[in-house]
Amino acid sequence: MGSGRSSGLLTVLAFATVVVAGCQGMPGATSGPGSPEPSPDDPSELAICRVFTTDEMSGLIGIPMAVAADSSHEHVCTYRSSEPADPIEVSIRGEDVLEDVPTIRSTFPDVVDVAIGDETIWSPQVGTMWTRLGDLIWAVQVFGTDSEERALEMASAVARALADRISGSS
Repeated sequence: MGSGRSSGLLTVLAFATVVVAGCQGMPGATSGPGSPEPSPDDPSELAICRVFTTDEMSGLIGIPMAVAADSSHEHVCTYRSSEPADPIEVSIRGEDVLEDVPTIRSTFPDVVDVAIGDETIWSPQVGTMWTRLGDLIWAVQVFGTDSEERALEMASAVARALADRISGSS
């Protein structure tokens, strides 16, 4: 693996760790003193996983999806296809504006603009769509598709629904 590729991978991993503390401001989010801690056995109770139900995510992606217990945590919700023949994974995370869109553009020079939210860019290199909605950047990452076009379609569907949900217009 070349140094440019390693640097890109480290940046992707860094993006995954820069998140909104406690997912405050998200629909269905609970935080603060006395708030129940989500059970690690039931990741669907995590605030980030309550942005979309599994039925909603299944409708957006077009195949049955379930919350992946082994890869969902406080700041990332991963949905996994329940169909072995179509092993799709979609991860959603809310990121702080510490990593803004110009930084993402300079890190991934292959990004293209997409007309969603306040500003959206797509990187086929890492299968990730970043959507700025107000002061937050949301990342939707798609794994396991058979083509970049299919990954872009899926990420766009999720980002549009997220923009609608956050802006309050569904």
